[in-house]
Parts: sequence; structure tokens; C-alpha cells
Amino acid sequence: MKTGDVGIPASVKKCKQNEKERFCMKISFRHGWAMLSAAVLSLTALPLSAVSSITTISAAAAAAPVVENLDRGIVAIKSGNGMLVSWRFLASDPTGTEFRLYRDDQLLMTSKGDEATCFYDESGSASSRYRVDSLVNGTVQTTSTCSLISGTDYFQIPMDVPKASNCTYSPNDCSVGDVDGDGVYELFVKWDPSNSKDNSQKGKTGNVYIDCYKLTGEKLWRIDMGKNIRAGAHYTQFLVADFDGDGYAEMTCKTADGTVDGTGKTIGDGSKDYRNSSGYILSGPEYYTLFDGRTGAALDTVNYVPDRGTVSKWGDKYGNRVDRFLGSVAYLDGVHPSAVTIRGYYTRMTATAYDVVDKKLVQRWKFDTGNDSSQPGYGDGNHNCMPADVDGDGKQEIILGSTCLDDNGKVLWCLNKGHGDALHVGDLLPERPGLEVWMCHEDKPYGVTLADAKTGEIIFHKDGTGDTGRCCADNVWAGNNGAEFWGLGNDVFDGNGNTLNCRRPAVNFLSYWDGDFEREILDGYTDSPATISKMGADGKLTTLLTTDGYYTCNTTKGTPCLSADIFGDWREELIVRAADSKSIRIYCTPYTTGSRITTLMQDPQYRNQVAGQNISYNQPPHASFYLGSDQPIPARPVVQVNGNGGTVEPIEPIEPPTPTRPTGAVMDTSVKYHFQNVGSGQYLEVDSGKAENGANVQQWGADTFDGHNSWKLIAAGDGYYYIRSCVGDGKTCFLDLENGKPDDGTNIGIWENTHSDAQLFKFVDNGDGTYTITTKATEDKACVAVASDSTDSGANIVQWTCNGKDSQKWKISVDTIKDGVELDEHTCYMLKNVNSNLYLEVKDGAAQAGATVQQWGADGAAAHNVWHVKKVNWGYYYIYSALGDGESFVLNVNNGDNAEPLTIAANNKQSTQYFKFVDNEDGTYTIVTRASKDLSCVEIAGAQTSSGAVARQWAWNDNDCQKWVLEPVAYTLPSQMTTVTTTILTTTETTMTTNPATTTAKPAETTVTKPVTTTAKPVETTVTKPVTTTAKPVETTVTKPVTTTAKPVETTVTKPVTTTAKPVETTVTKPVTTTAKPVETTVTKPVTTTAPVTSDSTETTTETTYEYPRNYGDVNLDGVVDIADAIFLNKYLAGQITLSVAGTLNADCNASGHLDDADTTILMAYVLMKITDLPYIEE
Repeated sequence: MKTGDVGIPASVKKCKQNEKERFCMKISFRHGWAMLSAAVLSLTALPLSAVSSITTISAAAAAAPVVENLDRGIVAIKSGNGMLVSWRFLASDPTGTEFRLYRDDQLLMTSKGDEATCFYDESGSASSRYRVDSLVNGTVQTTSTCSLISGTDYFQIPMDVPKASNCTYSPNDCSVGDVDGDGVYELFVKWDPSNSKDNSQKGKTGNVYIDCYKLTGEKLWRIDMGKNIRAGAHYTQFLVADFDGDGYAEMTCKTADGTVDGTGKTIGDGSKDYRNSSGYILSGPEYYTLFDGRTGAALDTVNYVPDRGTVSKWGDKYGNRVDRFLGSVAYLDGVHPSAVTIRGYYTRMTATAYDVVDKKLVQRWKFDTGNDSSQPGYGDGNHNCMPADVDGDGKQEIILGSTCLDDNGKVLWCLNKGHGDALHVGDLLPERPGLEVWMCHEDKPYGVTLADAKTGEIIFHKDGTGDTGRCCADNVWAGNNGAEFWGLGNDVFDGNGNTLNCRRPAVNFLSYWDGDFEREILDGYTDSPATISKMGADGKLTTLLTTDGYYTCNTTKGTPCLSADIFGDWREELIVRAADSKSIRIYCTPYTTGSRITTLMQDPQYRNQVAGQNISYNQPPHASFYLGSDQPIPARPVVQVNGNGGTVEPIEPIEPPTPTRPTGAVMDTSVKYHFQNVGSGQYLEVDSGKAENGANVQQWGADTFDGHNSWKLIAAGDGYYYIRSCVGDGKTCFLDLENGKPDDGTNIGIWENTHSDAQLFKFVDNGDGTYTITTKATEDKACVAVASDSTDSGANIVQWTCNGKDSQKWKISVDTIKDGVELDEHTCYMLKNVNSNLYLEVKDGAAQAGATVQQWGADGAAAHNVWHVKKVNWGYYYIYSALGDGESFVLNVNNGDNAEPLTIAANNKQSTQYFKFVDNEDGTYTIVTRASKDLSCVEIAGAQTSSGAVARQWAWNDNDCQKWVLEPVAYTLPSQMTTVTTTILTTTETTMTTNPATTTAKPAETTVTKPVTTTAKPVETTVTKPVTTTAKPVETTVTKPVTTTAKPVETTVTKPVTTTAKPVETTVTKPVTTTAKPVETTVTKPVTTTAPVTSDSTETTTETTYEYPRNYGDVNLDGVVDIADAIFLNKYLAGQITLSVAGTLNADCNASGHLDDADTTILMAYVLMKITDLPYIEE
């Protein structure tokens, strides 16, 4: 049963001229596959199960590209009053395969021979269940059910929109790849910030993100490109393909310090920010990374080739042309896809090709015109590139505009027409042999050119009156044989350059949509819906689709997120973004077709042009064959369909050129290193730990990470690092070649940073767990070595020509324990998150244990967002909230687990309340936790930028949401409460005074530097100014201010004061703020009188009660628990000293209620970090 034309408007039905001739498939497959062996041709006659089981191909038969093992791709969408069902005709299906379509297990139709793989089911609905069986010679080969069913003509996929404080985000360019090997494509989505920039525009941009989604809407991962990758059309060119033939897609793109992969791992040094004041990134290392499609994990990272070098050498001084990138997936060896990354085209043009071998990037070749304008390719590139086998050898070339690179990276031809814009490569003129290239030019004489893709021979050229920024070509009109060609400012031409009598269509994009072989016009504009239009026989356009509420992207370019044959039959789907960016839609054609064609995604040229559709100024993909009502259906592509887990040998060995310099490994700059020599087993260290210029570097044994044998790395670009010693302040001294000499035997010591090649080193991975540390001063020809291959302790470290000996190889071990900074315990801070610019605070200002800690905006300092610190030990601090009395609640990691929200809690002296501030050396700090052994830190959950987002502990990944700015604030904390109860019992009899006592000083002035709380009643007196107190018969003047320290209260009064009044109770209502120890108050001078005083009083009694804070282990009350406290306790137990009440309480390290040797043992264990918490109570 053949399908009809249900759903196709009469105005757009195409004349099916000579159907029998069209389906005879008499045209041989051209452009590279015609000379393949019979063994390979026979692959197309195999059932799918046979082909997909192939794991290796012999060299004799390995002459066809390996394509993805796709499933049947059945899709059912609403069309009219029924459902349109379509499915793939796969390259592995034998010609003439029979298909049977079932709805709810009832046979609907049978498609035989050349009949289409779609059907309009007028009685179907979105609740119908569809199944397709494929049969060969009456035997069922495959059975597939439909999982993609929609009650509309589109599928809507929700998006997880990134959040930022300085921009908004919208879905931008997309790509597809089968990341899990199930034959169904997943969707790769690049997010574009609202402040993205063209290279010619200055300004900082938001980060670029790339997500991966299943078609069900499940997000698999997100990659954050980081602040050192600028947002804009020319920067991030991501390539998706199954590069190594294992059945699972990977992704490659340019990365930088701070890129965070899909697992949260940071590439390079996440603390670095190389953006200049104009937002351009003209310094710092550049990388190229291979990502796992399943997890987003970075599988391999290499230095980007070539590096930027001198910016002005690329055509300008400010950073425009140096960062113009392109990319392409291409079958360079004729079998498996390679990744090609391109840099520059206005002047210097470069390209570097990589294969993926054992999940590693292996350089295949590189092309570089250098700065020689006479070199072919110099200045002859476009804003796009296209892969195609232009010379018919089975391997694909890269067309860059006026330049074509052969599959070996050599220039095949160059037109010397300068820089251009859009580019189209396909079989545009079926009467001519081979492929054609249609391009437009931005250099004089401007205009458009049609050229032979094999030789570069110009078929015709039309000058322009100015920069021709766009052009388009394909068979879009049945009124002309072959393709039509047009550009901005030009007419529509035929293949000979003659003007055609039809309306010039939009130049943005193309789509196979309505079911005939003439392609449709896909158009859009800034923040506007996409439209698909059909050119009728009269040369006029009729709109078939408008995606209301869903927009194209890339501003005036008006391109879709993606247009490709993603599922169903050979027609293309259209992906556009919601106006609010919260979803995307995949629109499907509602029209039937009468033609059966192998899925376009298994045509190697079309598939790889889809993979590069997101590149720079996006262009539509073109198949390797011509489709048109004026020609028969083309021959089917000859390919190998790969099976999951299969591997395919290349037709020739991969022989990457030996680089002039070795590639350096990407090193973690957040940790400390030990470097152990393989030959001696000893470690790189600074002699005697001297933190001074010229101190010698030698080898010695090592048991622990200490300053003299620990090192940190600072990325310097191009794969090189400064190696900084941890001696002294850990920031000043760097590994240094004496005078930067390139000679063998040059001594290596340490020196302050000279910013010279003498201090730049590269870590070359030897592939056996060891590294060779080469020196830039010798262009990596020499390395760090042990003098004379010695194994002795104290042997000198020198530079020596690389020879592969063990004395030149180093094992690397890391210490995750970070160095914390010293903070002022008397300063209050507000903690601002770098990512959100919001402040750490206690939710609702709740002064209670268990209150949640979150981020919020702040107009100023207040108790809920102010914090102060108290040292614990080993660089850790308690972080106290200012709520309550400012001493009751500390920041707390619940259970010490990642992902748990942070709270405030009473101080329990546990490691869940110990925090260390690690200086990122950019004005920010990472707050690591003792509970995680410094592996995790305080962050805002999910990198959210909204107020109310909770703070939590999470694995350190260098994201900005884990970085904090410490803002000192002038804030007076309430006192740690010290309760003093004073009872004055006075019996008044007779007071005899010969003369009133007169003081020799001025009236009493009392200075209280911090408010004091004294509890008594019933009188409340607030002391706000100097107070003069006159009593009968005595006047008392206190001549010195009150001094408040942190020791127990001592009050010195040299003479008793006698009063004749009844007992008095006084309350001073403003408290004094003190530290965690009892208050000491001293009145420094006694009362002096000039006349004798006679009084009779019977009794004066004072009773004082202290509440001591418990700081277990702090025996000597210095606020730090260390070896000095253990010595104090030993002396006390030996009877040599006495302890204060507070010291005695703190010394009870097992909370037993008495002191003995067990307390000493526990305290020593704590000091030596054998146990992490006090008190220690054995169960």
C-alpha cells in the first residue's frame, strides 16, 4: 500500500514526473564511494543485526566511513485530524526492505520496494500505539515501537535555565549525538548569555554553558566553560561525534582555566581570571578538551594548538581576530571522524586535526600559514567551514572559503579571494561531475562565487557593490534544473550565472519539509519566530510554518538552534527556543511524502555538516548527493554501521607529526605537591628550608608534607607552570634556573619571581605514572634531573638534556590539606559570595540552634549577616554569628556531609565547626571544612544567584559560588554574658564625721569602653557620660578609666566605702562586650581624702558568681589548643603549678569531672591530630 499526499496543500504538491524512472536508482553513487570494493558494497545487503555486530573491519574492506548505529526512529505527530507516522530507512536496511506499520497491534499499511517510510493515519490519536516491523524475503528482521508521540506537530522539551546576576540566558546553538548507545540522539544545548559579544565588541560576558538532554527532557550534565571563555558566536565551537567508534558520542571544544566539566571537576586553575578591562581574554593558558558524552567528564585536555602568541600578529591589537575560531568533524582517514579546530582567517589561518585514541586526543596534523601573506590560505578563510570528499578518494577535505585543505592538512587549492562569510558545499549541479562550493566575499571585489570543489576552478563569479555578508544555494525551485544561487545584493542565478525569474528568498537557512525534493526556505530574525516557506511554480513564496512564541537565535542571522534529520523519515526537524527560554520545541513536518530515502544522518557528508552547523555563522547541511524533481533518487550511501562497543581500524596508521615541543599535562593548581625522583626514591626539597634567594634545591627523604619539600603550581600559559616553594610565606620563592642558562649542569635553586623563562617548567606525562619536568629556557630539550644520577640524600638538582633516565623522571603525590590565612579575631566580617554578590546570613535572623544559613542582599551590617572568628588550631577557625550575644552560635556543617544545608549551632568543639580560609590570591577566599579534610568548602547550592539560596558544604571545584569576599565591618558585638551578683549588707548605726571627706581629685569620671551588664535591683542606671558621684559623708573620685580585658574580675579598692543608706541594687543596662574569658576590671588608683573619716558599720559582704565558657584543651587560656596546653596540664598534675577555675574546666579533656593522666593522653592525641574532637569520651 503506497502513501498518498494527505496533508500536503494543493498549492505545494510537486509534479511526480516519471515516478518509475525516478525510483530506478540507476545513478551510481558518486563523489568518493564509487570505487569501493565489492566486499564493502555487500554490507548494504546485510540485515541490521548482522551489520551492527561488526567490531573490526579488515584493511582490505575498510574503505567506507563508520556511521552511528541508529534505531528505527519512529515518530508520530498530530496532522490534521489524524496522526502522521514516519520512520527511518537505515543504511543497514537492504534495498527493497519491506516495512509493516501497526497501530494497537493492527496492521495499518505495508511499504515495499521504493515506497515511503511514512503514513497518514486518519483514525490515529496521541494515545495510539505504533509499531514498525522490517522484513527481508518475508522474514522479520527488526521490530520497533514508537516512543515519540505527540498530540501536536512538535515535541516540547523543558530546559534548566542557568541563572546569573549580571545577565539572562537563552538556548542557542544545538547539536545531537548518541551518548548512551541506544540509537536515539541526545541533544547538546549551548546557552548564550544576554551580554554575549561579537569579537569586535568590548565588554565582559556571562559564562557559556553546554548541557546534554535526553529527548524526554532529562538533563544528563552541564559544562561551565568558565569566565576565561568569552561568550559569542566565534568563541565556543563544539563538535559532537563518535570519534573513536565505540558507539558513544564524545564532544570536543576549546577550554581554559576555570572550565568545569559535567562531573564538577575544574580544568586548570579555577581561581584565575584573565579578562582585561575590555572583557577580552588575551593571556593565560588555552586548552582543547575531549568530553565524555555520557557524563560530561573531561577525558583528555591538551594545550590548544596554536596558542595565541602575539595578539597583533592576527590582524589587530585589541583581541578581535586572534579569537576567531571554527571547527569541523571530518572523515580524514575515510573511516572514522576526526575533530578539526581552526583559528584565524582574516590574516594568519591555522587548523589542527585530532583523532581520538584510547579516549585521548592524538594530533593528526596541523596547518599554519604563519604570518607570511604569500602563503596559500593566508587571509583566505570564511566565517564557516564545511567537510566534504571533494576529490573522490573516500576521505573528506575541509573547505574554509577561498581555501580547501586536503585530508592530510595540505592546501588543495586557494582562490586568493580573501575573507568571506557564508559557505555552501554540496552536489549543487547534478549535470557536472563532483561537488560545488558557493561562497560570498567580504573583500573587494566582494560578491559571490561558484567554484568546483575539487579544483577550485571558478564556474562563475558576480561582483558586489560592498561587503557581501550572506549567500545561499540549493534546489528550492522546480522551475530550474539544478540548484539556485543567491546572495545579499544579488539576483537569483542558475548554475551558469544567469538571472532567474523568481523572487529572491531569504539567505538564512534551508529545510527539507514538505515531502518533495525541492528544499524549503527557513528564515528568522532577532527574537522572532522561525518561518518555513515554499517557492511555488510561479517563483513566489508561501509560508508553511510559523513557530509562534518560539524564536530563532543568533540575532539578525536568524538561524535555528538546529535543523537536521533527527528522527522519522528523511525530512528535517526544526529546533527553536521559547521566548522565555524555559523550553525548546522540535517541530516535525506534518506532510507526507511519496519517496523513500536513506536517513540523511547516515550520509557522511550531511552528518558531519550537521555536526558543524553550530560553527560561527551557522549554515544548513548539504548531503553528498543532489535531490530534485529533475533527477532520479540518488544511490544509497555505502557505509559501515557501527555496533555498540565495536572498534574500527583506520585504513592507514595514525602518524601524528612529532611536535617540536612536547605537550604539557594540565596540572591541578589548588593542591600542594611532592616530587619524588624515580631513580633515587627521594624528594625535591629546599636545602635546610631556607626561604631566601639562591637557596639550593636538592633531594632528600620525606615522611610528611612540610614547607621545605612541598610545592605549588601557578599556570603560566602554553603548558608551562611556575613551581612555587612552600618555604617561608609560601608565596615568594620559585624554582629557578641559575641565570636562566640553557647549559647542561645548570644549578637549580629558588628565587623570588622573575617572570622569566628561567622559572617556567612543563610537566610531560611519560604514560607510566611519571613525569619529565622540562624547562622553557631550553625549549623543552632539557629537564629537571638529579646530578650524576645520584641516589644520595643531599644530591644536587640540575638541568640536563632529556635522555629518558630515571633520574629525570618524577612521581607526583598531592596533599589536599590547604594553607589557611590568619584572620583578625577582633574584626567583624560580612561574607559576600562572588557568584551572586549576595551575603551569607542566618535565615530570618533566627537566634536559635538549627537555623538555616542562606544568602541574601544587604544594605548594611546587621546581626543576622555579621560574623566573627576565633582560632581553633592548624589554621582553622570557629565562625561565630553576631546573633544573640554574639558568642552563642557558630557556623555548623550538619553531620559533616556534603549537600547538607549549613546551620548555626552551639559550639560543640567538633570538626564540623572548624573552617579554614584559603586565599585564592585574587581578593577572594575559599572556606574549606575540617570535617572534609579540606576537600570540601562552603558554597551556595547549585550556584544559584537568587536571595534565599541555602549555603552548604560541597566538594571544592573552584566555582565562583564557592568563593567569598571578606568585607570588614564596624560592628559592636554584644558581650559574652558574665553574671556578677553583688550583695551589699549594711547596718546603719551612727556615722561620726568631723569634717566631710573631700577628695583631692576632680569629680569622678568613669570611662567604660564597652557596655557592662550588672544584675541587681530595683534601680536601673544607664551610664552614658562621665558620672560624678557624691556620697555623704564621702566624695569619691576614680581618676583612671575602667580597663576591660579577658581575665577573671579583679577589683582593687584601697579603702572601704561606708554608706548610711539601705542596701542598694543597681542595674547598668548596656552590656560590655568581652571575649570568651571572664572580665577583668581594675580601678587603678585608690580614693584619696583630705580629712579623716569616722564611721561605724557592722558588715559589708560581696558575693560574685562567674559563668566560664568551656574551651576544652585550652588549659593556659590563650585561646589556642596546642602543645603548650599539654605542658601546663603535666605541670599541674606534677604539682608544679596551679590552674584557674577556667583552666581546670578546660583541662578536663574526657569530661570525667576530675583531672588525671588520661586527660593528658587525650590532649596530646588531639594536638597530634590523632583525634579530631574534644572532649573525647571513650564508649
